[in-house]
Amino acid sequence: LGLPRLVVSGVQHAPGRGASAVVDGHHVRIGRPSWLRGLEPGAEISEEATAVVTVDGTAALAIVARDLPRPSAMPAVARLRALVDEVAVLSGDQQEAVQRLAAAIDVGTWRA
Repeated sequence: LGLPRLVVSGVQHAPGRGASAVVDGHHVRIGRPSWLRGLEPGAEISEEATAVVTVDGTAALAIVARDLPRPSAMPAVARLRALVDEVAVLSGDQQEAVQRLAAAIDVGTWRA
């Protein structure tokens, strides 16, 4: 690809939170915003971000990922409503993601 090779050292992994390393002499971290706020108190970290990359203590990139309902979700919910008294979304995902998805398919009851 013609990209320069970078020198990476000091790689550390924080399971479920993020990772950090020194890349060409710069301290780089990527992870959950809640984890990075504790490590990089001066960095401006987006509330909407799913993950954030910081370089030398400065937020360099915010990654926003969203689950979108399949096109068939709304018709499926409509068919379920014709069969049962209440439709609910049950998921092992994070609370905010489940709430957002339930709202997108017009389901008021959800559990994460």
